[in-house]
Amino acid sequence: MMLTIAFSWLLRLLFSFAAPVETDPTLLDTVAWQTKRLTWDDFKGRPDSRYAHSSSVALTSSGINIYYRGYESNPDIRVTCTFYRKRSWVKDEGRNRAVLQHEQLHFDITEFHARKLRYAIAKLSPSQRSWQTVQRRYNQANRDCDAYQTRYDRDTHHSIDTEAQKVWIDYVAEDLLRYESYASR
Repeated sequence: MMLTIAFSWLLRLLFSFAAPVETDPTLLDTVAWQTKRLTWDDFKGRPDSRYAHSSSVALTSSGINIYYRGYESNPDIRVTCTFYRKRSWVKDEGRNRAVLQHEQLHFDITEFHARKLRYAIAKLSPSQRSWQTVQRRYNQANRDCDAYQTRYDRDTHHSIDTEAQKVWIDYVAEDLLRYESYASR
């Protein structure tokens, strides 16, 4: 039976100026993207009923978040890339280096798209940084990230194709490097 890896990314928009305090405990235990790599200890969730009896062995939940505060004439805009520990899981049979490397690359892909969004926002003049404009850029970044993640899983057959996985590792590393000055800090 071929093992597959499921990937789900959480794409959430957080309003720091108007939203109620988030009380969902699965969103509170997070890892911000950094050069430190994920470990299996970061995967604290359990497969839900959709995956309990499937051949999927791991799932990464990560997302791009945007914080927009202040007046449109001079907003404070922050973009983050987050890994959600309690929504990410691994089955015992998936605890190996190749699967972890595949899951890390999903998180790296999310960071790449967060960097591209920071770049897109940085290119806007102050008068162009309205909430509507920033939200459109954010929505586009999420659509692009979704398509990229889907292509990654398709090309690597969810990490089964080790040669394709190697190609994607280099490909994503180049993408991250290209936008290095917009990295999560």
